[in-house]
Amino acid sequence: MQPWLAIAAYVVVAAIWLIPDARFERQLAREADDAATADPAT
Repeated sequence: MQPWLAIAAYVVVAAIWLIPDARFERQLAREADDAATADPAT
């Protein structure tokens, strides 16, 4: 395998790992919003 191909694969995997998934971020924001507006008595 060529070194540039290995480096390219490494960069792609790193980008996938580092760039947050928008769907995941929306779900986290929704859960945080729900927790902030939840009734503290329950």
